[in-house]
Amino acid sequence: MTLFHYELRATWPGRSESAAVVADRFMRMVRRLEAIDPLFTDWILLAEDQETELKLGEVEANVDAWVEANVATDDGEPFPEQGFRLYAASNHGSGGFDLSRTPSISVTAGSEFSNKVELDIGNMAVAADPAVIGGATFEKVLLAVVSVWDCTWGSVRLSQQIDLNPRFPPGPVPSSYSKTGPWRLGWGMSWMAYLSEPRTQGLVVPYELETERLADGGMFLNASGDRMDPDNPQHTALSVLLSDILEQRAGDPIR
Repeated sequence: MTLFHYELRATWPGRSESAAVVADRFMRMVRRLEAIDPLFTDWILLAEDQETELKLGEVEANVDAWVEANVATDDGEPFPEQGFRLYAASNHGSGGFDLSRTPSISVTAGSEFSNKVELDIGNMAVAADPAVIGGATFEKVLLAVVSVWDCTWGSVRLSQQIDLNPRFPPGPVPSSYSKTGPWRLGWGMSWMAYLSEPRTQGLVVPYELETERLADGGMFLNASGDRMDPDNPQHTALSVLLSDILEQRAGDPIR
């Protein structure tokens, strides 16, 4: 059985926003995720030192200040043009941080350059529990994230335990990764995606992929319904089709 972890990635171009605006968006995202599934509850945040853990309830009355304290830095000096860097993880009902089942979220927002949301279940060292979340739930999570942050694109993918990721020391790339296969360099194994309306213009979607045109004019695409099984040849073939679209329409991937 192929081991993997789940990665949700969503991005939008430079958009300078105040700490108050970013705080409002962050809280709206958290509340929408809480309403989707108990997995996304009991949030733990990181303070500006990136080590001290804070319960959401401890900062909820003044989220603006927490965001402001997490302004981006360069050589230890505030660099507001780069926005704010926020991190949270769900303790889902104080059940403890079982990394195979714990969602974590990293947000860069308010930057003049580029912005992103990264939501992971599992990580490079700990494989995700495949039973922890299904496609219907992940679809709601993805659409909530892209709606709150006004994203230009977003995707949910599977990533093998060794990946090209600049946040970690370089390691060998699995032989299964390639520029054209289901384990796509930079993209992992694509499961579902969102494209904003401008990125769908002229797009011809293969009939094998599930699609839905959304109220905002954007498009939701799903390669394999409620489950992406990396050991199922039909699923991997459909993932290739979706990765091809993302490479054409989403630009450089967030790694």
